[in-house]
Amino acid sequence: MNAQVDHENHNLVYCFACKQSKYAQDFSQSQFKKALESQVYKGSYVRQHRPTCKKCTASSTTQLTCKLCDKLKLSSEFSKKQRKSKENACCMKCFQQLQSDAAAYDDSSDSEDSYGYSD
Repeated sequence: MNAQVDHENHNLVYCFACKQSKYAQDFSQSQFKKALESQVYKGSYVRQHRPTCKKCTASSTTQLTCKLCDKLKLSSEFSKKQRKSKENACCMKCFQQLQSDAAAYDDSSDSEDSYGYSD
């Protein structure tokens, strides 16, 4: 759909996630503002914004499943970088454990001889 904001009723905005026209209050202020601005600049070389309503935005980022412990956790338990890769997200607790295990492995491999065996 090309039209993001209904020309007759500027309070209706098309959500690109659920593919429905919704009222302004169903969008965050920034999403609604970007939709209006991209509508004003339509036809120019400005990239058209694809707004998503609060319901669609919240449902995609409220909780994630950690790929290591396989538990559903709040997004606040993941780093910003991990939240971006939702399918491969690793929670901060598991990530810290993974790092400490890797550090312990590196320390133990330093004491091994060239054949990979310890004394």
